[in-house]
Amino acid sequence: MTRPSAPSMDRRRLRTVLRTAREQARMTQEQVAAAMDWSPSKIIRIESGSVSISTNDLRALLELYDVATPEQRSDLIVLARTSRRPPWWAEYRDSLSRAFIYYIGLEPNAAELRFFNGTLIPGLLQTEDYAAAALTGSAPRVISAEAAAQRLSVRMIRQVEFFEQDEPPLLTVVLDEAALRRRVGGDDVMRDQLGRLAEIAGQPRVTVRVIPFTRGAHSGTFGPYVIMDFPDPEAEPPVLFLEGALDDELVREKPHVVEKYREAFQRLTDAALDPVETIEIIRRAAAEI
Repeated sequence: MTRPSAPSMDRRRLRTVLRTAREQARMTQEQVAAAMDWSPSKIIRIESGSVSISTNDLRALLELYDVATPEQRSDLIVLARTSRRPPWWAEYRDSLSRAFIYYIGLEPNAAELRFFNGTLIPGLLQTEDYAAAALTGSAPRVISAEAAAQRLSVRMIRQVEFFEQDEPPLLTVVLDEAALRRRVGGDDVMRDQLGRLAEIAGQPRVTVRVIPFTRGAHSGTFGPYVIMDFPDPEAEPPVLFLEGALDDELVREKPHVVEKYREAFQRLTDAALDPVETIEIIRRAAAEI
């Protein structure tokens, strides 16, 4: 399975190219809006990636920016078309936050992902039974049973989209030992989950590190988060995803914020066991259930 190209990722690539083309044409967003007879907010939304662009509007923009290479125009028109197609998660949209919808569109296309979670195994690594128990147990009165079922389906499909690529993104996960010891779903579910975690930790493009209780306090006070880096960091700046109990937040185009979390993640990594010791503590936690 080759790496999928999600509509949100295509919009992100397209907006970067269009913004660069506008800057090379030495035009401001206000000048473009006036020349195209658009409202200023339209070009802002296109360049922010919050909306897609029609092929007719794209052709007009490329003419305005004097992007004359036929190959470039053809590639960008294809990108505009794919950015408008319904993604696999479209049917689940009502049960997901806007930030998470954007995030799952980017996730399989990243170059590297760094996860931290202090209390639970991250969703990308969960078994179905563990995920079901985590979803129903974390907010039983906040989301409906139907919404929890939809989120569970998304979580399972998301794993397939991520891991069944020819070359998935590099994945580094740092967990507090509490995530290994918390009996989510009961003994059998937790034992299976730890077995799954140890299995994934042995995969070539995955690194799992655990911070044991014996290391004391650490910098994991931000709550669960993911730092996402892309193959071309200049064209596609890093993204920070903050997972909340009631809502999520996606941080884009704020490199100073992302760097604070990156520095914290490095301190967490420094405090954690090495990958071999981590697999040992995972297996020991499973044997002690």
